Amino acid sequence: MPPVSCATQPKNGPGAMDDTSKTLRRWLTFAGCVLVVVVLYWAQTVVVPIALAILLTFVLTPPVTWLERWIGRIPAVLAMVTLVRRS
Repeated sequence: MPPVSCATQPKNGPGAMDDTSKTLRRWLTFAGCVLVVVVLYWAQTVVVPIALAILLTFVLTPPVTWLERWIGRIPAVLAMVTLVRRS
């Protein structure tokens, strides 16, 4: 009887568990990605304004800091908000 090579061994040995866990891991990764996309799509009415607010914070911090030297923090913030709202 010829020796059996690894490539022709039946799939119900120890190698079958590796294939099953790899397949399961791929499906779980795919399902996780789909879940993230669905949650982000569902929450876009909240996420988009928050992201824009964070972006505006980073963009407007230098002018507000510059204006703070002469007119104070609250007037500087109000001046920048007024300028942004009029644009």
